[in-house]
Amino acid sequence: MFLTRFYPNDNLIDCVRLLISRGVTLESQGTGPNSLHLLCYNYSGDNILDIALPLLYHSTNLEYDGRCTKILWNRGYKEESKYFHKILKQLRDRRNPVRQK
Repeated sequence: MFLTRFYPNDNLIDCVRLLISRGVTLESQGTGPNSLHLLCYNYSGDNILDIALPLLYHSTNLEYDGRCTKILWNRGYKEESKYFHKILKQLRDRRNPVRQK
């Protein structure tokens, strides 16, 4: 969670992939924000969607993750917000999401 909150560099995606491959828990211990929410609130790189989607795919609380769509929209990531919402909806419907190429 601290990594997605404070790490500003574009190679954050590599760090996230490494943590996911090692089985690191990405969720908060309580009902507060998780790694995905902290990323959406704080990260300002152009590759935000590349980092957000792996976090979304490994999330355990898809209902709470819906807030990220609004956060992305409010921060000016309009197209990213629409795509994120589409993937989130597919995951909630238990369908295979469209993978970004």
